[in-house]
Amino acid sequence: MPSAKTMLLGRKGSRRRKENESGCGFGCLTLIAIGMIGVFLKSCADAASTASPASIAAVSIVALGAVIGGLVLRGRSAQHAAEQEAETQRRFAEQQAAAQHWRFEQLAARFGADAARGIMERRVWQGATREMVQEAFGAPAAVDERVLKAKTNHTLKYNQIATNRYAFKVFLENGVVVGWEGESA
Repeated sequence: MPSAKTMLLGRKGSRRRKENESGCGFGCLTLIAIGMIGVFLKSCADAASTASPASIAAVSIVALGAVIGGLVLRGRSAQHAAEQEAETQRRFAEQQAAAQHWRFEQLAARFGADAARGIMERRVWQGATREMVQEAFGAPAAVDERVLKAKTNHTLKYNQIATNRYAFKVFLENGVVVGWEGESA
């Protein structure tokens, strides 16, 4: 169990304040609510004792004020929720862009800028290596290998559609792409 000081202080030692969606602290809302209830009860008691049209109108105005105040707070909370959602989406997009930039930089350092662009676009081209193809499309679903006297042929198979049937195949000769068949997904 954390100590009271740990619970009160944030990571950097700053006090944290519980705030609702409208930006007013919890204590502020409590005081407003208690004040509104007190005024409403007093108005009800006064209206009941005198029962004049003016006192009934006053109670109605207080009740209407309470309803409008609640709607304003609800509107602010809905607006705040929409702002938070937009901020969350913006941060997510920034993180994705940063991750893609980092991945591009890593690939460019290993294979060069042109090859890195092709990998990021999930393209295959003649002359690409097996490692580049696997960076672009991931691990293949199946691999066929034929070893001949002077060369080794591999077929990397992706997107299995039936038993021993694949939507996309990449053909390599001695570890270099010489062709492909089908469309990559």
